[in-house]
Amino acid sequence: MAPISHRILHNGILGLPKTLPASKTLTEDLLLKDAQAYHCYFDEQGFHNHLSHHLLTANDFGASPSHIQKIYDMEACIQCPIALEEKDKNIQITDENWVQHIGNPHRFFTFFEQKIASAGAVRTLEEFIFSPAANEKGKIMLARLMGGVLHPYILTGYGLRFGDDLLVATGIAQAAVHLPNAPKLV
Repeated sequence: MAPISHRILHNGILGLPKTLPASKTLTEDLLLKDAQAYHCYFDEQGFHNHLSHHLLTANDFGASPSHIQKIYDMEACIQCPIALEEKDKNIQITDENWVQHIGNPHRFFTFFEQKIASAGAVRTLEEFIFSPAANEKGKIMLARLMGGVLHPYILTGYGLRFGDDLLVATGIAQAAVHLPNAPKLV
């Protein structure tokens, strides 16, 4: 299966002059590196990795490649690498087992990357975020998308706005590991 696109297809909403082609390419490559190397949290307290937010914003403002690289270098050094416990290293998330791993930091990115590659971003969102099946029996994926101080929602929105499937996969993966901010019904 071919990997999903990690290319920014659209400009942002600022209406500024287009970014430099070299800046765009560097931003795309660094976003991929961030998604593959770093956890959605940058520390043990659960504070979020904002590297992708800063890269996209700088790119949209027309930053030079050297400025974008400086942002990456400054922030990458404080990120938490993706590391799984030894007992979890061989787990592969599948259609059959994804539900049992919700809330745990497993390899959801790879799972949703594959889903988007085969079905597209919109169909994957429909199936794994908005469908009744994705929101029953404790899965509550829509609430998880809004959890984590909206970080999964923001990242998914960036992916849809910029036309970057990698960011959509990252956002859905974040939703799968976040606790939901759902109100308790009495």
